[in-house]
Amino acid sequence: MFNKNNILSPEARSAECISTVNNMLNSLSAKNKKSIAIMPLSCNAKSIQAIKDIIAMTSSLDRNVLLVDVNTEGNDNFDMPSGKGFADYVLENVDSDDCISYSESLHCDVMSTGEINNGLKVLHDVNFNSRLESIQDKYDLVFFNVTSTALSVVKSSLANKIGLSMVVLDKNIDEKSDLIMARDTLSECIGLVVVSSEKKSFKEKLAQRKK
Repeated sequence: MFNKNNILSPEARSAECISTVNNMLNSLSAKNKKSIAIMPLSCNAKSIQAIKDIIAMTSSLDRNVLLVDVNTEGNDNFDMPSGKGFADYVLENVDSDDCISYSESLHCDVMSTGEINNGLKVLHDVNFNSRLESIQDKYDLVFFNVTSTALSVVKSSLANKIGLSMVVLDKNIDEKSDLIMARDTLSECIGLVVVSSEKKSFKEKLAQRKK
């Protein structure tokens, strides 16, 4: 087991983060599931850090954890290795050992998006479910980061196919309509993580929405 005092940020060691992780693990156990999609409503530093804290805390609890980056926009928020990854694992039947590396910062195994950049193709591939089951057999818990998938419909569809999801909401950035859409499109959301970044002006929010 890792020393939490050495590897985790103060936020990750907070009672709130520990409670979130405990609730998540209890929900996964009750539903007999080993995979969860982490879905921030917006891609910002606070939301990304919250995901990292949850993963680091889970890894510190003597769990064998894998983080899979399902990222179709080319943004790398988790310092993933280049080369073969999840898309290659699903579409090209590449062995999982050739797609997985160890992350010193997250203290868990990681699998990048891979060299094939097509979320829709991965989502609808006939081997998706069997490949997902195969990788779950090797880990106690598999996190799927769907932060930067290009289309919200792809993001929610991936989360639903994975089975369970957790939404990260930044109360000073995200719009209520986005939360309602997530609620209406996700089949089984087992948790909502609320973070708070610096409050933005109306003009800044409008600029964010136009990007």
